[in-house]
Amino acid sequence: MKTVSIGFIRDDGDFALFATLNNLDEYFNSYDFKELIHAVASELQVATNRKVEILEREDAPSYITLNCEV
Repeated sequence: MKTVSIGFIRDDGDFALFATLNNLDEYFNSYDFKELIHAVASELQVATNRKVEILEREDAPSYITLNCEV
């Protein structure tokens, strides 16, 4: 699992996205990335009192170019 979306299924069947995580560059080992995913999902479930879903999918770009002057 390299990219996930975390959210819940709305009453109309759409997926409400809370967070997207990616590990395409493998900054985390597989075990630690899964632990991060489950920690985020668990905290969101407690905070919202909703059944949180974890979907293996890519909903955000992996890289964003920032126009910052150094």
